[in-house]
Amino acid sequence: AEGSRRQGPQPRPLEVLPRLSVESFGSIAPQGEPLDPEPDAKKIQASLTHLAKFFSHDECTNVEAWIDQTVGLAAAGMLPGEKTVDMTASRGKYFFGHGYSYGRGMRGKEALLQEGTVAPIPEWVRAFVIAPLERKGIVPYDWVDSVVINDYRAGSSIVAHVDPVNLFARPIMTVTFFCPANLVFGASFDPSRRTPPAFVQTLSRGSVLLMDGYAANRVTHGIRPEDLMGERRVSLVLRHVVPAAKAAEAPAEVGSSATREAPSLPGGAPVAGAAPGMGAAPMERLFHSPATERLREACGAGHGPEELDARRTPHGAAASGGQLAPGDASPESSMGPCGDASQSGEETGEPSPTAQSQDSSSPTGSECPTLEAAEE
Repeated sequence: AEGSRRQGPQPRPLEVLPRLSVESFGSIAPQGEPLDPEPDAKKIQASLTHLAKFFSHDECTNVEAWIDQTVGLAAAGMLPGEKTVDMTASRGKYFFGHGYSYGRGMRGKEALLQEGTVAPIPEWVRAFVIAPLERKGIVPYDWVDSVVINDYRAGSSIVAHVDPVNLFARPIMTVTFFCPANLVFGASFDPSRRTPPAFVQTLSRGSVLLMDGYAANRVTHGIRPEDLMGERRVSLVLRHVVPAAKAAEAPAEVGSSATREAPSLPGGAPVAGAAPGMGAAPMERLFHSPATERLREACGAGHGPEELDARRTPHGAAASGGQLAPGDASPESSMGPCGDASQSGEETGEPSPTAQSQDSSSPTGSECPTLEAAEE
């Protein structure tokens, strides 16, 4: 009977706040602004906004499953764009929307990669990462046009750097999945660690960090080996390309390749969600979904559909037959990927007091075995 059927999770109504203006949001950092030789912890903290547990445990699990599927497609050489994937032995970097050149000696010389050489932003990123930020009024609709997925494993770290001011508007947004880490400001990466961090910000699973002003422009930030708190951390860096950089972006060459040879995974790790014979269906799910387009159109109109399916199937339709879609945690699941207890499932938009200055006590929260890591 209809009434005796097992009821699944009930979808939550969408909360859509008044739209922010793309034109008035954010700022373009001054060119050539020097680094502060004596970083000020109070100024750093004042220019950071940390939203702890913005994404619930179930939402993190969903996004992490999509990350694994995207990594699997990359390993199979199925992502479009010849420069979408940038691999090292212990780190995977995936550019979407707009890619850019980077590396040692490149500060101030960074440039966008040629138009068309990286894949578009996947629809799952728009639906499950960007759209919640838009609905909460944290970022304007359609402001994010560049996404980088950084997949860090044993033997890697994020070297001290400043996000290119000539390419990206502020704020810079970082979303953390899998295991947490400490982001350190003003620290040296030499073996003896001669310069300790001026400020430490803990990035927990499901947290969002917005970095602006002094912290984004006047002080380097990075993650040292000892700052990682688990065997794998994945960050999604959300940015907005400044108009001048877009104007200088070279168009794609006629006949340029849209595919690349399959790279190896960081550390030879197994790929989750990359079953043989994925074919066109996963690509369709990654880069096009009628449900997510409908969601984005609704947000753009200033209102949302009455319900959004909480099962989060790849096509945005209700799951049938009890089959779990990417990211659906089983009812028995209550632990995060680092062995942390499940979050309450409630979204919080409140800044977290987890930020610490140099003389603060060590952070609390989930702890996994630390890693030995090198450069980004």
